[in-house]
Amino acid sequence: MKTIWVLVLVKKGFIIEPEIFYSEKDAEKRKEELMADFNKDYDEIEIFKNQIA
Repeated sequence: MKTIWVLVLVKKGFIIEPEIFYSEKDAEKRKEELMADFNKDYDEIEIFKNQIA
């Protein structure tokens, strides 16, 4: 099984297309990039870990 990390961003109530990464480090780096334009009052961002066959 392979592990993937899925980054989900919600901007002002709308789900932006999820991004998939094969490295947790890459997912965290992308999250930091997206946080530059992030409003804590309206936006949400999260990384989910999942295993695929």
